[in-house]
Amino acid sequence: ISGWNRCRLILETIISQFDVLKTMTPRDFNEFRGFLKNASGLQSYQFRAIEFVLGYKRKNILYLYESYAAGYNMLISRLNSRSVIDHFYDFLEQNCVVIPLYLRERDVTLPHTPDKIIQNGILELYTKDPTFESLIEGMINFDETYSKWRYVHWKTVERMIGNKIGTGGSTEADRNNNLPSENKFRMSVFLTFFQDLWEIRDKL
Repeated sequence: ISGWNRCRLILETIISQFDVLKTMTPRDFNEFRGFLKNASGLQSYQFRAIEFVLGYKRKNILYLYESYAAGYNMLISRLNSRSVIDHFYDFLEQNCVVIPLYLRERDVTLPHTPDKIIQNGILELYTKDPTFESLIEGMINFDETYSKWRYVHWKTVERMIGNKIGTGGSTEADRNNNLPSENKFRMSVFLTFFQDLWEIRDKL
């Protein structure tokens, strides 16, 4: 529980840094933007690794990274490893929740999807165990703060460059179209890692 709270506070600290950026006008930003050349947040190995660790895996984004770089091997390793959600299943099983075989034998390189059986198990533990309730709320708080970070980041970019081409060569439309969802803006900003935890909220 304390670990999730710590991670949430780290995100809150990162979000607060955008307050400094927002003191600049677009003209201020453009005075040094050229020095960034083609650098882009899309190229961050660590950012993608965090997403992979949390279960949001997509093989199709690996083209963004240089295959000869050390960071690329790290991403491949994370892609092929069990995620936090897989380990969460272990925890649930230790607390008498039956994990379906199709989840145990799933392809770990694919993103996690919500599952009704898992949700029923979570709901039962949540309503009976105050400690488990606190754990779930800690995970939810982290998830919500991560969405907040994505939103603040997105709006800061829009505020500074609007629909101009980004330093990584992307336009606003490109940034939307790279997301696997019909409602791509919503998918980006309101992305949640722990979908099962959100699905049970109306049943509490």
